[in-house]
Amino acid sequence: MTVEIPINLAYEDDLCLEVLLRLLQSPPLLSSEKRFCVGKKLSGRGYGYLKRNIFGFNDASKGMPYLILTDLDTRECAPLMIREWLPVARNHNLIFRIAVREVESWLLADRFGFAKFLGIARDKLPKNPDDLSDPKAHLINLARISRKRDLREDILPRIRSTAKQGPAYNERLVSFVIPIPDPHPKSPIIMGSKLSLECGTTACVTKNTLQRPTTTAKLMSLARQGMPWSEIIALF
Repeated sequence: MTVEIPINLAYEDDLCLEVLLRLLQSPPLLSSEKRFCVGKKLSGRGYGYLKRNIFGFNDASKGMPYLILTDLDTRECAPLMIREWLPVARNHNLIFRIAVREVESWLLADRFGFAKFLGIARDKLPKNPDDLSDPKAHLINLARISRKRDLREDILPRIRSTAKQGPAYNERLVSFVIPIPDPHPKSPIIMGSKLSLECGTTACVTKNTLQRPTTTAKLMSLARQGMPWSEIIALF
């Protein structure tokens, strides 16, 4: 008998939503005995909505789990951001996750798949997307050299436009996330979603240097070394 685990989602945009849905459907989180049943899907259209309502999500999670996903962007440190947004005790059913620095870095971590999606050479993709200061801008610049005209038209901002992205930016990237119904547990997108978000009592800022306990590259290394996914998933 399959047990359905109810969970609500709150996120910045449609791309974040599809990444969360794919994560919840991934083999490391599913078995023949359990699967997640998504309830509310709360889109923030940016981080402001999430920040304003984080106390409400924390209270509501006492009755049903909430999974929150937002970007770190230019902020210094994910654990400090969590404490800034939620300076009170976090309910254990509030799963607060921050992409370092943007969810686009998780897509870029799939160097083989995303290079094929863009129609560019794999060596053009960054080896350590977590280290990019602006993953979205980097992704858009990669799209400029794409051989696919329709993709460029969707992702790149229009000439003389003040927009920072193309008219179908999210829709096009969502099309990359959705197609694989049963992603391999070592998929970089799945692994990227396990970025370090909380470091307990460990200081994350030392001598003005950002210290992230676990990065996408580190998790990839752990998987290659044979760490069981039951342990890797705990990092998420």
